[in-house]
Amino acid sequence: MKNKIIDIIDNNDIDPSDLLKYKKIWKTMEYGKNKEEDFKYELVQNTSPSFTHSNKFKPIKLMKGYDIKSIREFQRIPIKKENLLKVISLSFCKGEQTNHRSYGSAGALYPIFPILIVMRDNAVEKLSQGIYALDDDTKNLIYVSRGQELNKMASYIYPYDENKKLPSDLMICYCFSLFRTTIKYGFRGFRHMLFEAGEMTEAFRLFGEREIPNFGDVSWSGFDDEGVKKTIDISNISPVMIQFFGYRSN
Repeated sequence: MKNKIIDIIDNNDIDPSDLLKYKKIWKTMEYGKNKEEDFKYELVQNTSPSFTHSNKFKPIKLMKGYDIKSIREFQRIPIKKENLLKVISLSFCKGEQTNHRSYGSAGALYPIFPILIVMRDNAVEKLSQGIYALDDDTKNLIYVSRGQELNKMASYIYPYDENKKLPSDLMICYCFSLFRTTIKYGFRGFRHMLFEAGEMTEAFRLFGEREIPNFGDVSWSGFDDEGVKKTIDISNISPVMIQFFGYRSN
């Protein structure tokens, strides 16, 4: 029997009708615009909110921010295996003394599962093409499958683009458990889950920048959910975000 990515809790005796109302809400969030963008987004692109304020107090001057830019072009150079494993461990695994991780999770439910997808052999040194899941209890990265349909991934990542070429051969697919997301907080659990996904991608970005010279990444949501699920052979969890990563292209 081949490995599958499974949330054991989701396989307990749960009445499917208990999750139906939450599934309907998530379905409405799966699809973005499939048409030409209008000009309105350009009005707010690269701007900040404007505030009205009293002139009684002078504004307090801040320093310049930490300048990290998302990128869409990567070098096809293998990443060192030990460096990537360290970044994954620091980003997603529990600490030595506690069950805490580098990101927060409301109610300690941890509904997000990071799945490593390697699109070709040796995109990471000494690592085969395939799909890898993190087992946080044993601190192991588990090879799930070769990913026989990975060649179709580009068509699911760019469902509206005929020029289908992935920006990188490496990605983390963040998938969430609907049961874990809603069991304690109901609809508000979606908010918590999205917070958590953002914190995880930022942890991976910052530790990647620290541990791997010339590291870069970009987060992605414009994919075909069902196509991605089919490609990585999951059924009871769903993708919420994909993070491409690798060496920045010069």
